Amino acid sequence: MPLKRFLLFCAMVSFKDKTGVNDRWMFIWVYPVLALLAVHIGNDNTFDQLLHIPSYYSDIAFALTCVYLTGWYFRVLF
Repeated sequence: MPLKRFLLFCAMVSFKDKTGVNDRWMFIWVYPVLALLAVHIGNDNTFDQLLHIPSYYSDIAFALTCVYLTGWYFRVLF
């Protein structure tokens, strides 16, 4: 039984390695843009006003964290 599990695991690893999706470009380009869009679309202040609001920076950090964690979660699932 352990040999069967090991062979099944090896087959899955080799199958996953050969069919992996290259989504690194999404982590570099798409996710930061999505986070910035989420912060700016939901805000009606001008950009100059936003730079003086301390919560603007925490909003960006929170949006980046949420977007990257969601992207990482989808990467693990699929």
